[in-house]
Amino acid sequence: MHPHHHLPAHSSSTHQQFNVSLSSSLRRLSESTSCLLLIIIASIVLLQSMNVVYGAFPANNMEVIGGGGTFAEEVHKGCGQSFFIKHFSNNIEMNYNATGSGTGLLNLINYTSTPFDYAAGELIPTDAQYAANPGLQLLPFIGVNVLVVFNLPGISSLTLNRQVIVDIFAARVTKWNDASIAALNPSITLPDAKIKRVVRSDSSGTTELFTSALAAFASSTGVSWTPGVQSILTWPSEASDNISKQKGTSGISNYLYQTPYTIAYNTPSAVFSFTSATIINKYGTPVDASETTCKNAMTDFQDAFDSKFSATIVDAPGQNSYPISGYSYLIYKSSSIEE
Repeated sequence: MHPHHHLPAHSSSTHQQFNVSLSSSLRRLSESTSCLLLIIIASIVLLQSMNVVYGAFPANNMEVIGGGGTFAEEVHKGCGQSFFIKHFSNNIEMNYNATGSGTGLLNLINYTSTPFDYAAGELIPTDAQYAANPGLQLLPFIGVNVLVVFNLPGISSLTLNRQVIVDIFAARVTKWNDASIAALNPSITLPDAKIKRVVRSDSSGTTELFTSALAAFASSTGVSWTPGVQSILTWPSEASDNISKQKGTSGISNYLYQTPYTIAYNTPSAVFSFTSATIINKYGTPVDASETTCKNAMTDFQDAFDSKFSATIVDAPGQNSYPISGYSYLIYKSSSIEE
């Protein structure tokens, strides 16, 4: 927060007690409340971490600068600023920079040319980053689905299973009328056209979440996914003409809109009017991405949070759970956030 005054770091015992409390709250949320209510918890915790007294008005105008994932940009700008205006008048301004998860995290940790008070996104700090920044804190902020979106002229619905999704992004299935896709869509006449994959070129929490799902799908179905889980990667057959790398969620969406026979992964806020594929989940149910199917995945893994407060909820086993769900996190440094 600007202007700046250093805050004291939380003690380990206080942090452990807080972990237990928030973990219990998250379990209750996943059972009975929508994913979006995580915003309320995260906003209150963020204010408390900055030592701002609830209901008290700062003497001077203050600015909270955050940045990171493009998925939650409107949530941060709209909901966050509304919260400050309601409870702190106009004395606190919240500015969010949609830089991508990787850049947002680096701007928080390095605190150099573009200092952030907090970062946000699906990207989880590495063990090395935690070791170098002892005050680094991670809080689940909002549930997110990653959609598999496509541009097939004349086709408004498509069903894919987990193995086919891996095979497409591993460049083993390269034609839209491949037998594996046709078998899942018997009532659709699929085009005899090459599949063009559209992927992120920048370090992206969405990419990390998507490749986490691909790795889980591959392990479960017995197919190969060699790149592993990464925020930026060299994709299989990247040198071919069946892939395009685009920066940010808007880059993905713009290219998909302009280019037929494409397939991509993206977050709901960035897919515009594109149709997303129905995915046959681990249970065997065809499911669409929705708030409910995301919440179902959260419930399936309600006890999966580790000591850092991160949880992997891809490939959920529930009957009506979406298989490419995760969390967008708030990340801050308790020892150096300044007010």
